[in-house]
Amino acid sequence: MVQFHDKMALLRLVKRENQIKFDCGLAQGR
Repeated sequence: MVQFHDKMALLRLVKRENQIKFDCGLAQGR
């Protein structure tokens, strides 16, 4: 159960990082 929660947290972290990269890309007009 703890492992499943960790996996979900990790997934959320990766999604958030990807969103930040995407926003930075948009800001640069790419």
